[in-house]
Amino acid sequence: MKKNIALVILFIICTYKAFAGDLLGMICNESNRPLEMVNVMIRSPKDNCVIAVTETSANGKFTIRTLNSGTYILKCTRLGYQDYNAEIKMKENENLDLGRLIMPQTSIQIDEVAVVANRNVFTTDKQSIYPSKLQVEQSTGGLELLKKLPIPLLDINPISRTISTLDPQGGVIVLINEMPSEANDIAILDPKRIKKVEVIRNPGMKYGSNLAMAVNIVLYNAEDGVSVGVNTSNSTKIIYGYNNLFGTYIHKNSQLTISQSENFQNSSNQISDDLRKYLLPTGDWQTIHIQTLSSRAVSFTHGTTVKYNLTIPDKYVFQAIGYINSHRNPKNNRSDLMSGDGLSGHISETNIRDQYLSPALNLYLKKNLPKNQTFMFNIVGTYISSNYDYSYSTDKSNFKSNYVVEGKKISAIGELRYSKNFQWGAIASGLRSSYGNTTNLYSGRTQSKPQMRNLNSDIYVQVEGRWKQFSGRTTLALNDQYYAQNNEKYHKVTMSPQISLNYSLASNFCLGYGFNLVSRLPSLAYLNGAAIQLDVWERKIGNPLLQPFNHIENSLSATYYTPKFYGMISAVYASNKHAIMPSLIRSENLERISFDNIIRNERDMNQVALTAYLRYAMLNNKLVFSATGSYNYFNARSDLYTNKRGFFFGDLSIEGYIGRFSFLAGLRSRYNSLFAETVWFNEYTNSLSATYKYKNFSVGLTWEQPLQSSGTNNRIETKNEYAYKLVKNINREAGNHVLVTFSWRWDHGFKSKSQEADVDNRDTDSGILK
Repeated sequence: MKKNIALVILFIICTYKAFAGDLLGMICNESNRPLEMVNVMIRSPKDNCVIAVTETSANGKFTIRTLNSGTYILKCTRLGYQDYNAEIKMKENENLDLGRLIMPQTSIQIDEVAVVANRNVFTTDKQSIYPSKLQVEQSTGGLELLKKLPIPLLDINPISRTISTLDPQGGVIVLINEMPSEANDIAILDPKRIKKVEVIRNPGMKYGSNLAMAVNIVLYNAEDGVSVGVNTSNSTKIIYGYNNLFGTYIHKNSQLTISQSENFQNSSNQISDDLRKYLLPTGDWQTIHIQTLSSRAVSFTHGTTVKYNLTIPDKYVFQAIGYINSHRNPKNNRSDLMSGDGLSGHISETNIRDQYLSPALNLYLKKNLPKNQTFMFNIVGTYISSNYDYSYSTDKSNFKSNYVVEGKKISAIGELRYSKNFQWGAIASGLRSSYGNTTNLYSGRTQSKPQMRNLNSDIYVQVEGRWKQFSGRTTLALNDQYYAQNNEKYHKVTMSPQISLNYSLASNFCLGYGFNLVSRLPSLAYLNGAAIQLDVWERKIGNPLLQPFNHIENSLSATYYTPKFYGMISAVYASNKHAIMPSLIRSENLERISFDNIIRNERDMNQVALTAYLRYAMLNNKLVFSATGSYNYFNARSDLYTNKRGFFFGDLSIEGYIGRFSFLAGLRSRYNSLFAETVWFNEYTNSLSATYKYKNFSVGLTWEQPLQSSGTNNRIETKNEYAYKLVKNINREAGNHVLVTFSWRWDHGFKSKSQEADVDNRDTDSGILK
């Protein structure tokens, strides 16, 4: 029955015909030379509502498809040229070719260039940001340019090359020409290649599940050519480094890119202070104090990516990507002094070795069909081989615990999607399915061999629409979830509706509402049925009986923007019935009393998040202030505890430009959070950075935690009726720390050529309980 419904939906979508025509034209300057990157906008004469927006290509041509019959207002704009305005009339089932349109050049002051070039265009379905010339010239890579743009709640660290979101509604996916990409792919981009950045909030399931926003980086067209370069960020204390070497070759319709990343971490001055109190069956509390005497951690991460792209314009895109990622943690040792009840002068030793190797192959095909239809097929095969070695011992009690895990996982993730664009919006329907087969062999003190098989499938229909000042997006998905481990198994079918609605009160002020109901799956590591001994007192135990739970979310937002000011406020309420959460319980059916870290479906976990974002540019965009503030309230309930806590968070940054130099200062408070019975009090962070850029060469210095010789600190507090734990972590090496960044590239005739894939289905979950 479900298959029949899906087939009927797909049939209706595929056979739908809109009685509309296409609008075509070509824009030139007074010398009849084609003008690229002219903004072409169609508005309704009745309410001035934006109907469609596009840009001219390198040959000056533009096409707006499926316009219904009627009268429209055409407006063409480009910096340095007079606006072109005209009234046009579309006839039913007829295309309209406007021919050659002339836009004369105008004289523009330098300060106008600085302001207007960084234009922030909001349409009914997304936000388009055009980087200014100043922002491009002062950026050494794609991540730095993204950080300079007004994208609320997008958290980018160009040094550690991480991209995340402060939005509690979900994660973020960043794309290059609609292909989800990793932070390293963005970091090696030449800022001059970036035409615009599109921000889509509450994007539904088109780009994946559990997403708060999708950020699409649109690149310029390119000619044949080659590009090579290097991008590095390294600590002067040699405690960590992030390095990329890359090269791209383009010939006609083909593009070949090879990139190599080499990252390392090397720490020897990280200490912790661990206070524990356990409630014994006698009613007495046992107190234990563990302090670090010495520690050392060394790790290396290697990544090789080879990508081939074949694009036949307006016909199809084929792409093949090969990945080889590996990680080695040859040293992760620590020595601790234990004191407390009966433990005076005891010393414990912990040694961990960890490594994995993961090759993957990603094949993608996108076919353009008549009448604005597209068909996409993607399949990804991944193999993960991992090895984890843990040992713990004490000198006086002669207690020892050690185990080794050898993990093997094979997975395949496939997706089919059909989509069609209309004048009023778009429809997409697809099937996404993933299969994984995981075997983890535990030996040593813990001996088991859990074998896990999972098959998860989503079939969905997503509709996007625009009408006058309203725009919206709705998604209906059918989720089929199957999991089996040895003799334990579950099968669950759920429905997941999502709604996003926007209303424009004015051309620069809009309101938004979102609703989301999704089924959240337990991770493979949580489902692992192994039980491992961590130290004298605690164990960690997986739970193969975990069940998916429903996440229900409602959100409101308001956005106001001008060329200099951008503000946004949002409120989110999230409810998680029977949420999967950790608990620390006491077990008495063993030879010794043990306190077990387990994962269970608890009563519920609710959150309220209030967030505000402000950005103000002055002095012709040469001085920019940005600030984010939030209040998060958490309420977690189980049979063992009820935790209610609220936390404030603030983030302030100032960026400035003087000649070839750019400067950035940042100050961030602790981003605290509560989950289940644990509260995380994260670090305060602050930094000062300066970068000098000349043509394709740049060098920069970043001063982290300036004048803070004690380093950074955080603490983790866990409390329930059986235990109280307070762990304070101090990283002395992070204080008063200087990083050096270096970037260089050489290119010839290279901007961007290919159309990219628009999905990323790689598997990274090894399923190991550690």
